[in-house]
Amino acid sequence: MDNGRQIAEKITRRHIPLVQVDRFYPNLEANYVIVDNYNVSAKATEHLIKKGLKKIAVVCYDFDVNALTERRRGCTDTLSKYKLLDSNLIKNINYQDQEEEIKLAIHDLKNYPEKIDAVFFCSRKVFITGVRYMYKNAIKIPEDMEVVCFDKIDSFAIANIPIIYIEQPIKKMGEKAVDVLMEQIKGSDTIKQCVFDTELMYMN
Repeated sequence: MDNGRQIAEKITRRHIPLVQVDRFYPNLEANYVIVDNYNVSAKATEHLIKKGLKKIAVVCYDFDVNALTERRRGCTDTLSKYKLLDSNLIKNINYQDQEEEIKLAIHDLKNYPEKIDAVFFCSRKVFITGVRYMYKNAIKIPEDMEVVCFDKIDSFAIANIPIIYIEQPIKKMGEKAVDVLMEQIKGSDTIKQCVFDTELMYMN
């Protein structure tokens, strides 16, 4: 379970400089540097749909972290918009039991009554485990199912997996976070809430 909100609230109450990176908590007046998780997830899902893919699954952790909930919501809202949402294909993974739950999720997708066209993984960690079990279940990527991963990892090049991934501008985000933090240390009380754009990338 994520207890980040309680920690962030405690830090802000003590007036300690704080910059949240890759997440923020609604109704908490604090600095953050994030990407537009909702819109880029919607864009990635729409990209799959426009390729003619209809049965699209979403695999995401179930805890209440803004970045993850916005990624999931971007996918499900877009699927609903095109009348393609199947609630049985939204796999919410318990973090504590993630290995077993991702394994079961992939098994369910392989044995679903209708062929699954694509899987959107909401984070690198679920992607890595998910792809491992796809291989164990003899699911070929992208011949059997296409995959989208939120974020890039070096393993992509090593495994030579043809995928779509969402690339976050990590360097720019880190630099901005340091700049905002330094302003806070120097006494600024202006709240900075920065949202960066992301890009869909393709690895063949």
